[in-house]
Amino acid sequence: MGPSAFEKGLRPMKIVAVSWDRKNNIIFKMKWEGAKRLDWVLAEETNLLCPLIVIRFYESSELWKGSYPPSMEQWGIIQ
Repeated sequence: MGPSAFEKGLRPMKIVAVSWDRKNNIIFKMKWEGAKRLDWVLAEETNLLCPLIVIRFYESSELWKGSYPPSMEQWGIIQ
């Protein structure tokens, strides 16, 4: 992999997707100001350099919609 978009000095706009690389690292596909191309970036780097964008992504994600936090029944604490 070459230099990341962060290393190129691009400013992040938003995360559009999340996945894993071959080493099982979480990676984000990100949109950048002034760039037509979307780039994959390690989540570890993104978490440090633009945590609010990461938070906004997870808040708007379908993963978090519905029953959150999980109910006590879902955790098996009560029956």
